[in-house]
Amino acid sequence: MKELSQFYDIENLEVEARTWYDFWKNKDYGEKVKLSDLLSDTAFFPSVKRTLLNYMTIPPTTCTVESHLSPKGTMEKKYTLIIENGSLHLIQDDPPSSALPSAFLVIVFTIGLCLNVFLVFSVCTCPSLRRQTFNLLLLQLCCACALECLINMTSSLTILMALDMGILESGVKEAVTFCRVNAMFSQGIALLEGVLVAAIAAERALLMKGIKVEQVGKPKFDAAVRWGLPLLVWVYPLILVLPIGVTSRMVGVRPFASRYSCGIVRCSTPVGQPQDLVYPSILGALGYIIPWAITVASICSMACHVSSVKRRQRQLEEASRQRHSQRNSTYLHSSSFGSTWSQVLGPANSSLPLWEEARCYLLLAAIIVTYLVLVVPHVFTISVPSSCPGMFVDHDLPPELTPIFTGAFDLICTWGRYHFTILTPILIFTIHKEIRKKCEHLFCCCFHGNIVNNIDESQPVTITSQSVPKVQNNINNSETGKKNECKRKIKKNKYKKEKYIRMAHYRTPVLFATSEGLHLRLVEGKFSENGLSESGRSFVNKALIAEPSFLCQFCDIGILTSTPIEIAARDTNYETSAKRHSNKQPPIFGEESVAEQDLRISESLNLEYEKSSNKVGLREEVFHNNVNRKVVRFAQAVNEIPLTESGVWSAAEDHT
Repeated sequence: MKELSQFYDIENLEVEARTWYDFWKNKDYGEKVKLSDLLSDTAFFPSVKRTLLNYMTIPPTTCTVESHLSPKGTMEKKYTLIIENGSLHLIQDDPPSSALPSAFLVIVFTIGLCLNVFLVFSVCTCPSLRRQTFNLLLLQLCCACALECLINMTSSLTILMALDMGILESGVKEAVTFCRVNAMFSQGIALLEGVLVAAIAAERALLMKGIKVEQVGKPKFDAAVRWGLPLLVWVYPLILVLPIGVTSRMVGVRPFASRYSCGIVRCSTPVGQPQDLVYPSILGALGYIIPWAITVASICSMACHVSSVKRRQRQLEEASRQRHSQRNSTYLHSSSFGSTWSQVLGPANSSLPLWEEARCYLLLAAIIVTYLVLVVPHVFTISVPSSCPGMFVDHDLPPELTPIFTGAFDLICTWGRYHFTILTPILIFTIHKEIRKKCEHLFCCCFHGNIVNNIDESQPVTITSQSVPKVQNNINNSETGKKNECKRKIKKNKYKKEKYIRMAHYRTPVLFATSEGLHLRLVEGKFSENGLSESGRSFVNKALIAEPSFLCQFCDIGILTSTPIEIAARDTNYETSAKRHSNKQPPIFGEESVAEQDLRISESLNLEYEKSSNKVGLREEVFHNNVNRKVVRFAQAVNEIPLTESGVWSAAEDHT
């Protein structure tokens, strides 16, 4: 506790005006006034006045009276009056210690910085993830959160310690520049987060409409998107907040003790002139209202698209039901949520699977809700400029160093904004499967079980093909422990083999169908050690990131019947032989849709069949001379292709 003054004559007691009286009489600092004048003043604090009158009438004794002085716009200070042996002591209590908020800031800073940096590194090291605009925008959002932890939280620790130690009131000139830079970064990162959330929402809305930002096969356009989009997102907020750090005539700044940062204020003379609101209005309109409007428009666009697809689906099902009821035929009605999502987020709009695409929209919704709850209240507190209290102006200090004390609402909003930097990477890790798996691979790459010495060991192997390590005959105690550990692992994995019993090896040829026809996927080959050494990297480091390369071939498969081929082979005139069988009705394979009319067989189909019959012999000759034929035998059915989007195969990740 700090003792301000000590007096022995109660009747002629004098108190420093800086402590008591200047709030009401605007006296100069250090001027003395009598206690009798304070007691006769009706504007004096009633609680203190009543306390002094009571203790002046009793015998001298030792007692302590606490009173809270809370003039308008000032910090709530706590004083203690001590009367002892006819003397009165005026004591101001020390402010609360900043150790607890500093500890919380350090914890939030460490967790947020580690999570965001690890996620940024994971996405940057995976080319397949960087090619998608959605992942690129998530990368920029994590960079903004990492910058928030690195700059703003460090500045908050500095301001908190400076207020506790009294550095800001000491008149240090470097603190003026620090306060302006901190105010600029505090506003700039808040603007950046809002712009990124709006960009992510707009990208998802365009993709739902069938418009893809990235264009496959156009490298120049992809390069422009990859470099131009982040540049636009980062330069736009920087231009808006640049006047805060450049000029002091347009914008005034003050340190806010409850926010642990500096912010813009209105400090014209007199206070509250219209020109004080010009820059905050421009900043709020261009920096916050426009991105929020884009976000709301994107959400409304996606909601309208989903509702229109559902309405169209209901109309088609109703028309199909009426058509079948008129025909007096049995009709099995089936409708599910998955069918609706398949039309809204079909594979034609994105290269991701259907469920993974739905996860991206779920992640967008989680980010928007988190931003709305944690960041938007803080944006309102820092965007509305505060008036500079003239009663706190100290002519010995620069105006930028005079702290402003606000309520607990600013403190809660500040902590909410800092917690947004932690929740954002956690949401991305939890919902985005491809980024989570890539982070798991990077996190586990340094484990002893993943270190390889040969290039063949880096090739992924299924769990069912893993064998027990061989143990030498002359084993010692350490080798015995390793053997027992291997046995325990094998016994533990024994119960998990049923889960992967139908999983195919990545070298197994896979025959799959697309809209163009059947294709065969084969492994292109192994990586050579010469190719790895030429890249300039070490052999072991390169082996850790070695991934298989696949080659897809188009399979020209034709259905050959025995009768036309045998007749065409015996007869030299293919046209005559084809006419003998032209009267046969070709097989018709059709599928009736719920929205279309019944399939009608056209008469021109017979003519097309006759033309195709004339070329049967030619097709047979081509197939006999096909030197690129692949003979594939599948030992068992293949449930799925064990590959992730990043190209890294792992048996465990495909079933989690």
